[in-house]
Amino acid sequence: MARTQATSRTQATGRLQLGGGATSQGANNPGTMADDATVGVNLWNTPDNAKVEDGVLTIAVGDGDPNNLDTHYLKATNFGFSIPTGATIDGIIVEVKRRCTTGNTVHDKVVSLLKAGSIVGDNKADTVTNWTNVLTYITYGAADNLWGISWNRDDINNTNFGIVFTASSPIASVQYARVDHIRITVYYTEGGNRLQATNRVSV
Repeated sequence: MARTQATSRTQATGRLQLGGGATSQGANNPGTMADDATVGVNLWNTPDNAKVEDGVLTIAVGDGDPNNLDTHYLKATNFGFSIPTGATIDGIIVEVKRRCTTGNTVHDKVVSLLKAGSIVGDNKADTVTNWTNVLTYITYGAADNLWGISWNRDDINNTNFGIVFTASSPIASVQYARVDHIRITVYYTEGGNRLQATNRVSV
């Protein structure tokens, strides 16, 4: 599991040539956000708030029932990546900007990638560390981490590539999980050069 805090990145468009032949592609917001009731009990309200980073949060509220501690999946897909033909995928980073309400106890339950709409690979959730009450980016994965599964450019460019995210609380009282933004960075190599594509989803 890789987990670090990250600061906000400025959105950019077009292609930026970086040192050593590296290139940045993007950044794009998600075309699709959804509350997926496949797991959990507590829904994410207005998941479309995830489409732009504007301080309007999507929120899941625990009802205090000790049997209903987990949220539904917050699902982000349709990132609009355009990784070129022949590229080798090197790593994937997911960043989630989230917080809980002051005095609440909330932690990750699931942070997993979607390949063609199906959950695959490692669950990168930090199920131990409680969220803070300050909106903070948390990083999952790394530039050289493939989340335990192989990827090709078609997998990344697929509209159903994305992420599912759930939160949980061990406290049998009303708890609030709040997510402001999710973004994904894909690292790849083409023609011997290291390249970077950054696409973002707001939540």
